[in-house]
Amino acid sequence: MDNGPVKILLLEDNRLDARLLQLFLGESHTTQYQLTQVERLADGLKKLEEETFQLILCDLSLADSHDLETFQSLHRSAHVIKRFHVNSHSVMIIVKQATMLISGSATNAALY
Repeated sequence: MDNGPVKILLLEDNRLDARLLQLFLGESHTTQYQLTQVERLADGLKKLEEETFQLILCDLSLADSHDLETFQSLHRSAHVIKRFHVNSHSVMIIVKQATMLISGSATNAALY
């Protein structure tokens, strides 16, 4: 991985959850993050056409898509290595796990 910031696409329609994640990422002293947040799946899919992200954090219950439909749409469109489901109870744990995966210090098996 290069020394640039980790580019994250966040699909989250709850502004408080999005802000919590932004604050959490800002506390990192070892990794820089570039967070792009959208509130609808359609906007997220458009961003994926325009940019490349290393990580997608996604609330699977958005205004324009829910559950498996959200994941399937992202899976078809995304050119990223890892994807995670985010909710307000697991944001911090997921970001730590994602950072470990991106840096290569953990395996998928170690995260479950």
